[in-house]
Amino acid sequence: TNVSGLTVTETSVWGVSTGFKFSNMNGTTNLSNATIKVGGTAVSFGPSNSTVRGYANVSNSTFDSKSVYISTVKASTFDTVTFDNTWNTGAITFYAGGVTNTFTNCEFKADLDFKSANYANKSVTLTFNNCTYNGVAITADNVKDHFVFDNGTFGLSNRDNLTLIVNGVTVTL
Repeated sequence: TNVSGLTVTETSVWGVSTGFKFSNMNGTTNLSNATIKVGGTAVSFGPSNSTVRGYANVSNSTFDSKSVYISTVKASTFDTVTFDNTWNTGAITFYAGGVTNTFTNCEFKADLDFKSANYANKSVTLTFNNCTYNGVAITADNVKDHFVFDNGTFGLSNRDNLTLIVNGVTVTL
């Protein structure tokens, strides 16, 4: 599935709960040049059951939302994507269920709380390459200043044997 140039805009916090939802993915879903501004979940990728399958690729896009949901996909890649949350002062919750999740050239404008969406309890890898947080380079030394990986029962490091890599350096949590 290829989707390009998608724009979803919500003017009320209580309107659209999910900007765009891909269900029962078997192949590869490519989303590019999208702008999604919703008070709920910007995008939801993945099958409706816990079988790990499919791939999600997002490029040249902006998500202004409270959450992003990646459920039980084999891999997700985000290239040149801006993550923002102008809806409230809280963090964006990123439900990572992909076995490997890669962020390259991404700009984060809100703190992220990474939680588990991986019902099969597989090992999860998060890789950040050349990403920034409000214009400041994300490094192995500062990645934990803005991103939370072990928040309670559904934290990635607690549930999914998380491996965190920033610019080629494996970070100890």
